[in-house]
Amino acid sequence: MFNKACGFPALAAPLIDLFGMNVGLKWASCIGTALFVYACFVFFRRFNARFGLDEADLPLELLVCCLNPLVAYQFWSAYPDSLFYAGLIFSLVLLDRLVMDRDRSDLRLALGYLAVFLVSLIVKPGALVFFPLHAVYLWWYRGEVAHAFAERPRRIVLLAATFALALAFVGLATIGWNPLVNLQGNEGQYDGVVAYMRSVKQVAVFLALSFGVLLFLAPLIRVHAGDALWFVLIVIYAHIFMVYPGAPYNARYYVAILPLATMYVVRAFRELSWAALRRTALAMFLATNAIAVLAFNERTAFRGLTAYLPPSWFEEFTYTDCLRMGAHLTMQASLAAVNEQVPPGAKLYYVSAYYYGSGGEGVYQDAGLLRGNLEIQYAKDTSAVKEGAGDFYVFFSPPAPPHPRPRFEELTPRLFRANPGLLPKRSRKISASEAADKAPGATMSQP
Repeated sequence: MFNKACGFPALAAPLIDLFGMNVGLKWASCIGTALFVYACFVFFRRFNARFGLDEADLPLELLVCCLNPLVAYQFWSAYPDSLFYAGLIFSLVLLDRLVMDRDRSDLRLALGYLAVFLVSLIVKPGALVFFPLHAVYLWWYRGEVAHAFAERPRRIVLLAATFALALAFVGLATIGWNPLVNLQGNEGQYDGVVAYMRSVKQVAVFLALSFGVLLFLAPLIRVHAGDALWFVLIVIYAHIFMVYPGAPYNARYYVAILPLATMYVVRAFRELSWAALRRTALAMFLATNAIAVLAFNERTAFRGLTAYLPPSWFEEFTYTDCLRMGAHLTMQASLAAVNEQVPPGAKLYYVSAYYYGSGGEGVYQDAGLLRGNLEIQYAKDTSAVKEGAGDFYVFFSPPAPPHPRPRFEELTPRLFRANPGLLPKRSRKISASEAADKAPGATMSQP
């Protein structure tokens, strides 16, 4: 995985050997998302009593938390994020058990907490957010920590030791002595001006995509003294990611706070006094969110959705960017056009300035989405295209807009032929919809 953490590739590697790059990565993200759903179940069982909820509320909580297009997309996204979310939720449960419980499972809990912490850091450097969140938890329950130290000092000593080991693990990475955590690949990501109000709007879109019609419960949501910590953690987590420049088009970053927010929403739902209103609200939520899941995760439904709504709502780097069905279909159609229009043995310049750099080179060929009988040269821009090299084709990979030179003949909006006067005429231009119909069955966005 180019310039990224190694945890997710380690999970995906055997699956890629079995199923190939495209399907193997999807299976890896499916496993991660299944772990996230299970982590939510464990989290609700642990903390429901503090919200006045019980075991009977678990099915509703899981539906409210996970029946939305963002969580559904994580199952096949080929992203590591859901593993990171699962790690955060499990770590909060283990931390609470270390502080609150008085059983004899000190060492087992401490080792489990440390393992979840370290694995999460290996999966995604964003797990650094664990440190401030867990520190706030410990400060909030400082009285319980002191009480636990008086009753079972070994447990608190083990907790302090695991926290220190996690800090040391990161410290070694900062000086280049820990190759398992790639902090260098994320340097400078908080530099520059932050469009904070765009991040605020992105959070609003995230809440709408997640809770849908249940947002009408907002006036009924109450934060009580016994559960205020979780609201504070939601605010801290959200703010840390909202000041990241990529936050305005990455709603998936906030999926980690869904289980925390869900308990407030479900408690407000239970406070509705009219049973008929509860049934109607639940039916509307199930229907609308199920439609949203289908619309953003199934190609035919997505095409139907975008046919009646402004296309600008679904472009890349907008508030729905991380629901990437549109990007998959665009890339699928673009690759199909290359396979259709470029003759065997021709030279093709594949122009992409995508931030994975050379990490994406050869991925589509290996996955069988680009023909193997093409001579492909990769370039970041057209300055690398040598016009004196004879006849060739130039493909501008999404999402970057095409920027052709003079003497480039447009075959499709992203595919061009150089020196057209010297080459025999090829078949007519094909539309994006025709290209998609000719595409292979697999879909995959820009690597």
